[in-house]
Formats: sequence, C-alpha cells, structure tokens
Amino acid sequence: MPSTRTLATVGVALLIVGGVLGATGYVETQTPSCESGSGLSIDRLDAGADAPSGYEATAFENLTPTGQRVFLEAYTDDSGLSRLYESAAPDAASGRVVAYRGERYVTNAIVSDCVTPLGDVAAFGGAALSLVGLLLALAAGVRAWRP
Repeated sequence: MPSTRTLATVGVALLIVGGVLGATGYVETQTPSCESGSGLSIDRLDAGADAPSGYEATAFENLTPTGQRVFLEAYTDDSGLSRLYESAAPDAASGRVVAYRGERYVTNAIVSDCVTPLGDVAAFGGAALSLVGLLLALAAGVRAWRP
C-alpha cells in the first residue's frame, strides 16, 4: 500500500492539474473562438481570363436584393469576404461570374462550421481529476491522523 506521503503528493498534484484543466475548459466554453455560418468570397477575374466552368454569368443588377447586399459586403472588404450568416443568404450570389463596374468577379460560398469545443471535456475532466485528487488527499489526511 502506498505511503501517506505518496497519497498526499499524488492527491495534491491531481487536485492542482484538475483545477487548471477545469478552469481552462471553463474559460474556453465561455469565450467563443469560432463563428459558424456561411458567407461569400469574391475574386476578380483578369481581363480576358476564362470563367470557371459551371459558373453562371450574370450582371450585378440581376442578383436578388440579398445577393446584391452580400456581394457588396465582399466587394468592399479588403479580403473579398462577406460576413457570416446563419441563414443561406450568401447562396443567392454564389457560384456565379458577376459583372460589376466593368470588371468580372467569381463568387463562391464559404462555410464555417465550428466543432464542438473541447472545453466541455476539459472542464468535466478537470473536475473529475480534482475530485480524485481531493479524495486521495483526504485519504492521506485520515490515514495520517489514525493511530
């Protein structure tokens, strides 16, 4: 059977590791690091370049009002990306070659799916480790007080 000192040392170590792991997991679950949704990306086609096959050519004016709004978001963004939407709003303008202000732009839908954060696992795992560490430390304490 392990000595009282070993039980206490392992118990305190598990308690500390569990506390740090649990706190880290809790913080991760409370601070969203990802945004789910779909958006639109646009890339300007060089003059004379062929449009990708399967893309419908259309004028900006022929896009739906939603498609125009999302296209303009991407057009005015330095990276050529619209914001992310929870609905299918960007689909109204994706998969097209859009003519706008004398230039042609290839549009594509972008999808951002956030995976379930590991924060929940870390928080519960940390709590479990802390509980085991506490029980071991208590067992060591009880053992030390026994005659």
